[in-house]
Amino acid sequence: VLGTERLNRFRAQIKVPDMAQAAKEKYLVEQERFQVPERFKVMHVLISTKQRSDEEAHKRAEEVREKALAGVSFEPLSEEYSDDPSAKKNKGDLGYIQKGQMVPQFEAAAFALKKEGEISPVVKTGFGYHVIRFVDRKPARLRPFEEVRAELERQLQDAYVNDRVQEYLS
Repeated sequence: VLGTERLNRFRAQIKVPDMAQAAKEKYLVEQERFQVPERFKVMHVLISTKQRSDEEAHKRAEEVREKALAGVSFEPLSEEYSDDPSAKKNKGDLGYIQKGQMVPQFEAAAFALKKEGEISPVVKTGFGYHVIRFVDRKPARLRPFEEVRAELERQLQDAYVNDRVQEYLS
């Protein structure tokens, strides 16, 4: 207990230098760490093959797609047709997704869409049949330094304190 208390007091007495310049240098050296990949915002209707046959599910998905192409709003279609348990709350909106988050078939169809409001062909995955609506795309970007500055400075300060503690313990 006394050792822990002594270590806590030592840690509190450490004067941490300004890490602004070090943070800027770290940002410039490790820019790949601050890359945000391209992201897509999509909505979907899932027709599950668990409650119905594969043929029935495909037919139902085609019906949803036809209604969406005819201009029926996607939210009510999702509420009415989707077997996705979250559809009642999110109305089919999956938010922004990036590569690697979804199953390959879904991802390929979603990332192939280009224009706002575009509807995908019916896509089959292990979950069933999906109809996907493209909402928005955010291109890949580098997070600006000001956005990550506080995080970098905190990491550098923590590392500095930990190094001083290790030196003291040694």
